[in-house]
Amino acid sequence: MACSSVQTFSQQGVDDAQSETTYTELYERFANLVSSFPSSEGLSNTKLYRHDHGWHCRLVPMVGAMVADACFAARPSDIVVATLPKSGTTWIKSLLYATVHRRQHPPPTTVGSAAVDHPFNTSGPHELVKFFEFQLYTKEKAISTNLDELPDPRLFSTHVPFVSLPRSVVATKPLGCKIVYVCRDPKDHLISQWNFANRFRARDGLEPLPVETAVELFCDGLTPFGPYWDHVLGYWHAHLMDPDKVLFFRYEEMQRDPAAHVRRLAEFVGLPFSSEEEDDGTVDAIVELCSFERMSRMDATKGGRTKLAEGSLPNGAYFRRGVVGDWANHLSAEMARHIDAITEAKFKGCGAASVRANKNPKTESTNPELYQAFANLASSLPTTEGLSNNKLYRHEHGWHCSLAPMVGSIVPRSVVATKPAGCKIVYVCRDLKDHLISGFRVKDGLEPLPIETAVQLFCDGMTPFGPYWDHVLGYWHAHLADPDKVLFFRYEEMQGDPGAHVRKLAEFVGLPFSSEEEDGGTVDAIGAHE
Repeated sequence: MACSSVQTFSQQGVDDAQSETTYTELYERFANLVSSFPSSEGLSNTKLYRHDHGWHCRLVPMVGAMVADACFAARPSDIVVATLPKSGTTWIKSLLYATVHRRQHPPPTTVGSAAVDHPFNTSGPHELVKFFEFQLYTKEKAISTNLDELPDPRLFSTHVPFVSLPRSVVATKPLGCKIVYVCRDPKDHLISQWNFANRFRARDGLEPLPVETAVELFCDGLTPFGPYWDHVLGYWHAHLMDPDKVLFFRYEEMQRDPAAHVRRLAEFVGLPFSSEEEDDGTVDAIVELCSFERMSRMDATKGGRTKLAEGSLPNGAYFRRGVVGDWANHLSAEMARHIDAITEAKFKGCGAASVRANKNPKTESTNPELYQAFANLASSLPTTEGLSNNKLYRHEHGWHCSLAPMVGSIVPRSVVATKPAGCKIVYVCRDLKDHLISGFRVKDGLEPLPIETAVQLFCDGMTPFGPYWDHVLGYWHAHLADPDKVLFFRYEEMQGDPGAHVRKLAEFVGLPFSSEEEDGGTVDAIGAHE
């Protein structure tokens, strides 16, 4: 079977969106590709592979994430839960499911009453809100129900960084696909992940990993799904750009006032609580139903298992303590200071105070503050020398540019998310050799760069706005996916027949030439304009 998706390709190797590649072939292609990636040791005895977006993970979930990127077709009503592992994933899944399905499956409104008929009594949260990379896009494609047959709203989850989400997920606004993200204090996140990893090390007959080693790996970013700080900031900046699409929660604030967060969650997904539900105590009932104490006593938690790509886990394994501040029982003061120092440096100028205080970016961030936050972020990126005397900074998406245009370009995610409202993109590519020479000839009062050096830099992708081939293919595949949204022109063809391209452009933007304009020579006049 071919993948059914609005996706046209994956940067990691799906070259022809229209091909009849089977799912198995596609999965194997990605598995072979990931196997060639650099690898490192992590918390467990399983290798972590480095994705070209900069994050690490085990082979199976990384391949699953890449297949999801190539195959998943988002719907307007889809809701995706995103977290790092051990950051409140089970809880937010429970709250989301119970909130969305509260009318079909009302929570018991009497404290202590049984939830006999509720799905939580027979299925764990991870069975009800499945992971893309662990459950839906596995080697056997272990999907219990065809995704196209699922009723709205469909609920999904993932641990992947924002930059590696399925592109149909981040490109559907204003059609409505929403993302709910939960972050947790880095020290508590680390300790919970460390305990979880040691449980499986013991199962595999390995010695437990010392906490000192876990801290070192964590600070080096050698943890599943990448460095904590990059993961959080990816979703935080997406929330800043579009808070109606990306909801950002902090685990600690959820603990302090779960009812307020349930109300915000319901509002965000378009299912606010009615006055009758408020009066009936529905919000508090959902909080009680999804509480650690209640969920851990459910039959599905005590005896059930969740099937994953790499086996199955007892549902009880997902319930540890969930205590805020438990890190103090395991980390030395020096370890804690080290992690705090990294956190302060990474979040400085990027709205760290807002991340911690969960302020509304619409009211708390001005445009200069936002620009400065991104400028500070870009300044911290790796740099290299390019064709000119300006440093090229390496964007997390893999392309290089000088500082100012990179900062300016981080903002317009809404451009690719506006269909069907009408935002359109016109792209022009040029023969790569002419493109290179034209850019090479730009003078800046410097000694001319040898052509050999320019060619080497060009072939290495060390040019403004990234490798030529990646740039062209990005827009080409977007054009294949939606030619009504992305128009793709070739400079050489424009030169050969400017009139035809002017007509095509006018048609694309919804302003076709009238017969009177054609007779009056308007097209030729525009095409001949220098």
